[in-house]
Amino acid sequence: MAYCSELGEARRIIKVGPKSYALVLPKKWLQEKGLGPGDNLILYINDDYIIIAPPSHHAREAASITLDRESIAKMALDEDTAVSCGYLMGFEGLTLEGFKFEDVAEKLSRYPWIEIEPTDGDEREVSMRFVVKESSYDEKLLLKLMLREVLDLIGGITENVLSAEALDVYIERAVFGLKKYGYLLARRLLGHTPRGLHGSSIIYFSAGLILGLLGELLLSLSYSLRKKGVSPEAGYMVSLMLSGIRDTIQEALSGLIYLSSKRCRRARWSYERFRRTLRILKYYSCPDIEAAEFIARLDSIFRVTGKLVEGCQCLVLSLAASKRV
Repeated sequence: MAYCSELGEARRIIKVGPKSYALVLPKKWLQEKGLGPGDNLILYINDDYIIIAPPSHHAREAASITLDRESIAKMALDEDTAVSCGYLMGFEGLTLEGFKFEDVAEKLSRYPWIEIEPTDGDEREVSMRFVVKESSYDEKLLLKLMLREVLDLIGGITENVLSAEALDVYIERAVFGLKKYGYLLARRLLGHTPRGLHGSSIIYFSAGLILGLLGELLLSLSYSLRKKGVSPEAGYMVSLMLSGIRDTIQEALSGLIYLSSKRCRRARWSYERFRRTLRILKYYSCPDIEAAEFIARLDSIFRVTGKLVEGCQCLVLSLAASKRV
């Protein structure tokens, strides 16, 4: 017996042996995918659900691609961007035609997740394999990795707010790290969804988007500090406020990942403290143009952080509701 709900189609689990269970798959879906008895399916297992995908879908995403210099130029790309996009889109590897191996290897040496080698018999063809694969991550780990990038960036700004040169290390790492984990999270949650999204998946996906946006806002703040510099007074203010933002982000993400209502409450309390502090700073810093500029930037970061707290509350609320059903 099967029935349709807003989240998809529900089917009854069947017992087929003393210790075995089975689930009948829709005949129409199997016919559309060209599947039958004896064929294999790929299972993506999460804490709350299992997603089933045909092997052709998995193989297509794991394929390698080949690009030549002319086609890259027509797309207004360079080899660095092409490689980054190929990795972010989930390809297993990439071959570049018309490029010298030495030039590409030197330019991409800062990416430890790429293995680069020249193609046999052709000095102007470079083959590379992407070492880190999406299948080694789940969404909670990807959120943790994105959180680490954001917290490292906040720590770098806080410690080096008066040293423009020292910010470069943190900026370079965050620029690609946030994109990498954000794209992997989006592909994992959306790429294999048969019909609709589980409620927690929507929250995780939104949290990933928010972390990515927070990273971009923090990078914008870093670029401004590096370019214009800042007085010791304004630098102290920025460091103080970023510490409050860091605590709020950390508590909110911990509440999301570990489904902890206690950490969600702490995130809300931290958020409210930050709101009061920011209100006081706005009032007393109006005459100071430099301080007002940085307060405006921190206010944007603060508002986005609030969306992360809301997501934490939504997930904890849905968990409480499911226990009452």
